[in-house]
Amino acid sequence: IPHRWNRIAVEGRTADSKRLAVVDQRVQLSHIVLDDVIGLAICIRFCLQNTFLNLLCQLGGVAVSRGVENRNQLSACRLLCRPRLIACQNLLHSAFFGQNRTVAGADVVRLLRQGFDAVYGRTVRWLSAREKPLADPKLHELLNTNLFFAFFYASGRTVDTEELCLMTSRSPRYYVSAAYWDRDSLLWAFPAILTVDAAYAREILTYVFTRQARNFGVHSRFIDGTMLEPGFELDELCAPVIALDRYVEKTGDTAFAARPFVRDGLEEILRRMEAKKHPSVPMYETFLQPTDDMHNHIYLTYDNALVCYALRALAKLLNRPELAEEAERTRRAVYEHCVKEQNGRPFFAWSVDLNGHFDIYDEPPGSLLLLPFYGFCEESDPIWQNTAAMIRDESYPLSFAGHPIAEIGCKHAPHPWILSICNSLLSGHADSALLHLSRTPLDNGVACESVNEDTGLCETGEAFATCAGFLSYALYCACCKD
Repeated sequence: IPHRWNRIAVEGRTADSKRLAVVDQRVQLSHIVLDDVIGLAICIRFCLQNTFLNLLCQLGGVAVSRGVENRNQLSACRLLCRPRLIACQNLLHSAFFGQNRTVAGADVVRLLRQGFDAVYGRTVRWLSAREKPLADPKLHELLNTNLFFAFFYASGRTVDTEELCLMTSRSPRYYVSAAYWDRDSLLWAFPAILTVDAAYAREILTYVFTRQARNFGVHSRFIDGTMLEPGFELDELCAPVIALDRYVEKTGDTAFAARPFVRDGLEEILRRMEAKKHPSVPMYETFLQPTDDMHNHIYLTYDNALVCYALRALAKLLNRPELAEEAERTRRAVYEHCVKEQNGRPFFAWSVDLNGHFDIYDEPPGSLLLLPFYGFCEESDPIWQNTAAMIRDESYPLSFAGHPIAEIGCKHAPHPWILSICNSLLSGHADSALLHLSRTPLDNGVACESVNEDTGLCETGEAFATCAGFLSYALYCACCKD
């Protein structure tokens, strides 16, 4: 879906020239330099009373073109136009957008007619209705900053067609900006959005089961559903089913799940899943792991745990009870083939080949720590407890045990992952996870991919919007009482 960016003139001086300036084609706000600010229509200085409004701008916004007449005060700037509503420290940017000057100008007139107080009040009410309160003010800010960052940066609307679309991050600071993964959008960001806006979650699922349906399970795609990077990933094939099941469980909206395009998508997922099943063992193969890296062995324990979840969900959604029986057969097969022993203690291997070979490993984007979270086993299961202890032990090279941030990493990014902190919050290790969170600034308070095990500074994956969603959801599950 093409995005047509438009240049528009914004007349008038800023309220405080010390707080807004242009330096080498970059907007500078309160000594924060924004390399890519997009869609600034109105810049109004005000004092934020709600910390959760203190969002996002340091991670993206409006790129100023070279046609600036007064670099110090922006008396007449030309700005690239793109949809956004962003708050940054003591500045509010009310964004407007359009396919041409006429539409953009009409939006300006509409905003001026409504007035700042009305627009600001509506924005505050919208955000307040979705805010998740926590007693601890730091955790409150962390949860809601990441929640709203995921809301605005893991989804958006195209300029030319106004269609909703999903992406891992719309920020250019993320290393694969504006691309779609089933896993990232539906297993990480979607649960957070579902907790605060079920109507928007339904619209997300409509996009998923239409635009993205033809390539379910393919590594990554463009926002219009065409393939970006090839390679089958079993966890991504399961992700739409898991997200739909969560939506139906929360809302009771079985009518949406029964719509023809949704049922067609579910049937296609089931067909593709069955094509990956071993001829005689009820286990399912993958080509790429949850990090998108190449497998060691094609049968992953975590992926097959997701298959069990998906098959149970499909049994309900498609009214096919025999699929629940298949889920149980797969669960038994995992215990038969993926449970190995070390020093007399059984544990779940990361992956197996069904010929006796296996590896000891873990990946935060699809961790063995989450087996209870997805209903595969209980936290009291001694095999799972042994597994969790093994990959957290200092003898496991990517555990980072003994470091200030002792969370699990992987070969894809050999540092503690923020997703591992999320996994810990969801698997009975909330106290240590909260301690580790207190030791890292993340990416200016927003989730990134990995951080340094000693300093806590961001190492990889800045502005990781879908991870921000999972962080906010994990904090909500671990800390909220409602």
